Amino acid sequence: MVPETPKLTLRGKQGFSLLELTAALSLLTLGVSGTIQMYFFSVAKTQAIQEGTIAFRAATNEVEALRGQPFSELEPVAERPFVTNTPELVTLHQAHSTVQILDRSSEGVALREIAARVTWVGEHGRRIEKRVTTLMTDLD
Repeated sequence: MVPETPKLTLRGKQGFSLLELTAALSLLTLGVSGTIQMYFFSVAKTQAIQEGTIAFRAATNEVEALRGQPFSELEPVAERPFVTNTPELVTLHQAHSTVQILDRSSEGVALREIAARVTWVGEHGRRIEKRVTTLMTDLD
């Protein structure tokens, strides 16, 4: 005689309970909302990095243009606008670009400090500034 195996019943196991379903949906919602927040955070930071790159490139272009001029033409000036044209600067909110040339000569060495600066308003109304500074000397 073969022993009889007990019958398995599905009583009480007929599917997910409402509590299990609620817990699963809560975890899914939490994961999806975290992913969405991370996406928007990364988009905002990418925008800030692009703005900084545009400002740095414009300031660098201005400094390099001034380095190409003869030393005798670099008269000290407290502040003046850029002479180079960087079309991307219009994408920066309230962008303002200036150059400052200071005389740093001493003991018979002719020296100029050139500082190109771009300021603009970034996210949340912050004022942001990128500056490129170099020194030039007259070797004649």
